[in-house]
Amino acid sequence: MAYELTTEEGEGYFYVFGSSETETAEESIEALQRVAIMCKENGYTRVLLEEDHGTQLSLEEISEISVAMSEMGFDGIRMAFVDRKQEDLAGNLFGEVSATNRGVDIKVFPSVAEAERWLRNSGDQAAPPGSGPTEMPQLFH
Repeated sequence: MAYELTTEEGEGYFYVFGSSETETAEESIEALQRVAIMCKENGYTRVLLEEDHGTQLSLEEISEISVAMSEMGFDGIRMAFVDRKQEDLAGNLFGEVSATNRGVDIKVFPSVAEAERWLRNSGDQAAPPGSGPTEMPQLFH
């Protein structure tokens, strides 16, 4: 199955769902570029990104995606991220720190409900670049 991307307007945010049997950094970057373009074209300032992939990315691939996101023009856009596979949480938290340290306003959540609540209650403006976490989460216990 190829990488599928579906979108819809949520209440106060733009909802994006990505899925595939296997995930690659290249496909994720291409999908995020499409999301960045849609945000610019439609004036979206809040995005809920939800994904369900059959494979897990390496930390190197996650870092590659974080670097790419910082160059895509997500300035002024607040993003909430939910992965349906909770076993990917450590890697996703690494990605959150990596991206926010590069000026991307993104936060990882365990559920869509929590992500929606954060997006709806997070004020009118995205957080300024560099205001997110600055330390890497502990990935291994």
